[in-house]
Amino acid sequence: MCTWTFFVNFTTSITSYGIVGFLLCSIKRFFANENRKSRQTKPKSEFALTWSEREKGDAGREDRRLGGGLSTALEDERTRTRRKEKNEKRRTY
Repeated sequence: MCTWTFFVNFTTSITSYGIVGFLLCSIKRFFANENRKSRQTKPKSEFALTWSEREKGDAGREDRRLGGGLSTALEDERTRTRRKEKNEKRRTY
């Protein structure tokens, strides 16, 4: 009988320590993520594009003709790549 009570007490204590440990770790992880988010001092660029906006590609030009400012970063990126390609061609000759 004594071994049975020891076994029950042992398993319940292990389970309770496991639950408490899991809760403490999850709380710690949550606050670590919050601190990392608050430490980001670099502001997002107003021209930052989401993947859906990048996938539009040429459809963004229509937005620019209509006066929308979303495609300007995409256009700037294209001009940068064109300049790089031109400079590389000049270096090779």
